[in-house]
Amino acid sequence: MFAPDFKQNRKESVMEKQHNDYVEIGAQLIELRKRLQVLEDERKKSKGSDVFGTSRRFYRRSILAVFVLLGILGAGGLLYGEGAIDALFIDKEGNVGIGTSAPKAKLDVAGTVKANEFTATNGASLTAIQNDVSVLNLQVPIGTLMAYGGDTTKTGIIDLLKQQGWLPCNGASVSINQFQELYNVIGNSFGGNLIDQFNLPDMRGRFLRGVDQGAGRDPDTAGRRAEPSGGNSGDKVGSVQEDEIKKHSHRYSSPLGWTNKKSDQMMMGTWATFNQSFDTTQCCGEETRPKNIYVNWIIKAKNILSRTP
Repeated sequence: MFAPDFKQNRKESVMEKQHNDYVEIGAQLIELRKRLQVLEDERKKSKGSDVFGTSRRFYRRSILAVFVLLGILGAGGLLYGEGAIDALFIDKEGNVGIGTSAPKAKLDVAGTVKANEFTATNGASLTAIQNDVSVLNLQVPIGTLMAYGGDTTKTGIIDLLKQQGWLPCNGASVSINQFQELYNVIGNSFGGNLIDQFNLPDMRGRFLRGVDQGAGRDPDTAGRRAEPSGGNSGDKVGSVQEDEIKKHSHRYSSPLGWTNKKSDQMMMGTWATFNQSFDTTQCCGEETRPKNIYVNWIIKAKNILSRTP
């Protein structure tokens, strides 16, 4: 962007040049008309002369060319108008700017370039590059879950993911028509209205676990439930289960006797209360968990050639 005073000065300079061009061409027109009139007078004196006919046609064509040039100059400032500065500009270094009056390369385009093909000096073409990227993109199957370090609570991040064919695993309800490819893979495994909407996986705050598929490593597959309703339960993708501590026992040494106080306040007592049971005081945290680090999860929804880095 130019500073207001610089842009104004540039505009005035362009307008002055345009005015000078008009004045010069106008003067040439007057001179041509005078010469044409002289030729016309001579023609009347010498009818049938081929020389004068040829000269007259030449000057008439000259006048026509001048009028065409004037039309070009006046057509919205095509050559010298203010719009021309932003439309097409060539600096003293030979750099061409389209949409910019400060080109920084041999061709500097401020906007989108549409073309059937581009080929670099080394022979690499845009089509070949796009095909390579498309192949890489297609290698990631629809429905793939991936850990992602971006903040998927931000609209801008979500929009960027969509442009690249991905969606955040936040349990959102999405349109079947809009994401048909993903629906064909996951269906209503993670919930849906069974009509025109289906839910994305909701991985927020959860660890992932492979489906048991009858291997017997998860003894509680029958108790796995659907969340939200409409999703899969049991030994299927999308089912969930709550945290749990595996059943176990502890060995302890009995004291000589018990009192009717809690076991963490144990002291010598009488044998009469030996068979009484007590609750220990609670300790530790709010859940059983390993050391962990937060990430967001995303799911491949579409095969799209990403044009945004």
